Amino acid sequence: MPKSIRIHVLVDDWSGYNTRGALAEHGLSILVEARYGDGSIARVLLDTGQSGAPLINNARILGIDLSSIDAVALSHCHYDHSGGLETLARAVGRRVPLVLHPAALHPCYALRPALTNIGMPIEQRRLSELYELVKSEKPVEIAPGIYFLGHVPRYFEDLVPSIEGLYTATSKGLEPYAAEDDSALAIDVEGLGGVVVTGCSHSGVANIVARASEVLGSDVKAVVGGLHLVSSTRELIEATASKLRELGVEKLIVGHCTGFEAEKILSEVFKEGFSKMHSCLTISFP
Repeated sequence: MPKSIRIHVLVDDWSGYNTRGALAEHGLSILVEARYGDGSIARVLLDTGQSGAPLINNARILGIDLSSIDAVALSHCHYDHSGGLETLARAVGRRVPLVLHPAALHPCYALRPALTNIGMPIEQRRLSELYELVKSEKPVEIAPGIYFLGHVPRYFEDLVPSIEGLYTATSKGLEPYAAEDDSALAIDVEGLGGVVVTGCSHSGVANIVARASEVLGSDVKAVVGGLHLVSSTRELIEATASKLRELGVEKLIVGHCTGFEAEKILSEVFKEGFSKMHSCLTISFP
């Protein structure tokens, strides 16, 4: 397992106040840099943002060589997480693994009011040319102590945020999108416990944390990423915060689709354990 990790937020909806030249867009991309006792380093990128431009710009600002990335994981299919895949592939310069849930390859649509594609803006054939596709519903250990969770069971059905109005195309035709492809990364850090890195948490962040604890065999102490509570009721937000506390989470660094009201409530619950995420933010554990 890693002795320590550094998490670099390469793309978020907010650029923050402190980094000159940082770019934001509606999207998310987070790099996990894990350091091991033998001196080796593993670099795993979760998601690529919407366009690829902020990803390239912000990596340059942070001094990150994208060609050093060992693998990419996709939290789910939506364009604001997968739109930079082709740009990233050119920057990496070689065919690295892309780990994803098989359902992430299904087309996804929203009624806005016409049927609009909100899934991956890249064909599967082209994706296979650029990446070594690793499709799995089961957990995948991408690097020592770094896991892609695969399918996230809905342990707490009442804590799953609403995603009404979205549809996915399957062999059966057009069906309501149930976020079966939604997943996350879980990292087991020596002397700390679990750290979860999420994309949108469409499956419910409490469910993701519970699944990560099962996979890692240890409590999750921190969550970094988007929680998709932007359109949730106050009751759901408060119940989610309470459940995260109950599950042992001590630190939240969140942004993207979390929402202002949710961030306010979560900050009141987690107090000094809460931080707002932004592009070019770097977080170290432990």
